[in-house]
Amino acid sequence: MKEYKFPPTYWEYRQVSRNGVIAIHEVYFDNKDVPFSLTEARFTPYYVKANDRDSLKTLRTELEKMLEACDKPILEYNEIIFG
Repeated sequence: MKEYKFPPTYWEYRQVSRNGVIAIHEVYFDNKDVPFSLTEARFTPYYVKANDRDSLKTLRTELEKMLEACDKPILEYNEIIFG
């Protein structure tokens, strides 16, 4: 297995297919746009306080980023080079 020794250049929410299930994960990419790591657990939106406008804005932003993942190709878990 090829190992990458440099820090990630960015991460984004992406759909990942694994064992017949597609879920949204935070996926980390190297400087050549190759995915090399992802969060172990699929991402789920978090709870916010009902009257906290800043928290609601953050939640909305995160949900919008997750929706953007639906417009990108689905990544296959077994094709990600972990390093």
